[in-house]
Amino acid sequence: MVSGSAQRRTTTLGTFLFWILFAVALAVRVGIALGGQFIHHPDEIFQTIEQSHRVVFGYGLVPWEYVEGIRWWGLPLFLSLPMRVASWFGGGPDVYMPAIHIMVAAISVLPFPYLFVVLSRRFGGLIAALSCAIPMFWYENIALSSNTLSDSISAPFLGLCAILPFAIRWSWRSLVVWTGLLVLTFSLRFHLAPALAVIAISAWVLMSARDKKLSLIFVGLWLLVVAVFDMATGLWPFQHVWLNLWRNIFDGVAATFGTSPWYTYLESMVFNWGAVAGGVGAGIVLVTIRQHWRLTLPAILVVLAFSFIGHKEYRFYFPATLLMTIAMAWAVAYLARSIATDIQPRGLAWIGTLFPVLVCAVIAIPNQARFQILFQQQEDNEIAAMRYLAQQDDLCGVITSELIWYTAGYVYLHRDVPFAQTGVGEASLASPEFNYLHYVDDGTPPPAPYMDSVCFNHPMSQAICVAHRAGDCG
Repeated sequence: MVSGSAQRRTTTLGTFLFWILFAVALAVRVGIALGGQFIHHPDEIFQTIEQSHRVVFGYGLVPWEYVEGIRWWGLPLFLSLPMRVASWFGGGPDVYMPAIHIMVAAISVLPFPYLFVVLSRRFGGLIAALSCAIPMFWYENIALSSNTLSDSISAPFLGLCAILPFAIRWSWRSLVVWTGLLVLTFSLRFHLAPALAVIAISAWVLMSARDKKLSLIFVGLWLLVVAVFDMATGLWPFQHVWLNLWRNIFDGVAATFGTSPWYTYLESMVFNWGAVAGGVGAGIVLVTIRQHWRLTLPAILVVLAFSFIGHKEYRFYFPATLLMTIAMAWAVAYLARSIATDIQPRGLAWIGTLFPVLVCAVIAIPNQARFQILFQQQEDNEIAAMRYLAQQDDLCGVITSELIWYTAGYVYLHRDVPFAQTGVGEASLASPEFNYLHYVDDGTPPPAPYMDSVCFNHPMSQAICVAHRAGDCG
């Protein structure tokens, strides 16, 4: 029998340990945010921060999704806040991009304090703190923590939606917050709707009759807010949902970007999680699924929702990864508590407490090389090229020989000059205003009259060169 004072000491120690781990997890994410940024996908530029740049500075490239109105303006407007502040002081990408990445990194850790609260109530503070280390230090959760993709930013909000019903006392204030998070997550990434539905239903069971009525009212009010916001940004209510579905599914636009078999995400999970980490994590989750199915089932539904859409990308299932690792923490805490309670003799109860440490080690060691690469990451060559161009006093215009959507955009160029694409062979025919050529470095010199190439060839991203031609802008 554990005394009350011993329990309090364990709880205090667990709380102290959790906040140390939390501070380290946040510091790691901020360090990556301030380090060299790697472009995982063009959408993290052109679907979010490039549009933020348009809002604040008045110029930027416009992808077809924004021309047709199948993207929600809430995320670009939110990400534009650091740009707006930077613009007041004359700051450029060197100021607003680190600020944006730090802000997104801070959002990525939001679910973890609430997860600790839930687990500490059920399994004790020390076990809870050690178990929370699994999602806080899972490789993908760190690697995508400062990324501006809608998938990355929506993931922590999905995690909050799932964990808050276990962490809070229902009141009209908490219902306003929780229902707002549901609608916000849906608006950020409506593809998460099946998972959100399960989360909402499971939370509904925990509510009183009064709270159920209030939750419906608040959901309706938040949906009305989104509808009004859509109209204020020039869209029909929820156009970013129904038109997106129509264009990508029924018109088949998504399929033009490539299709993959239904099991692609399962293969990707095995590859990206690793056989050991994925196997151990999945095994622990399956053995204890009755304890945390309200977290596991939404994660499974995220994967299923994307599995039956022909066009598949690795980033789509990231919200499921975060949710599944949160479920892993719950599963490990449950097993640790069971071991600590049932083991004989009682003097060996510490083995159960340290069980999460063993699991973390088994998961982390196979990913050691990936973490090392992540921490050594340097700036993407596309970003480095745009930063170089931005510093050229004689810049009149930029012409690129690659698809313009593979560049780092105006958000990094930050110069209101013409920017267009063409083939390398046609670059010499470009208007004199395009006095700089941006091209992929394939070992061949730039076409005349461009010369004096400066190349950026860090091995982690595609090599890019910039060449200049003499003359004025006329």
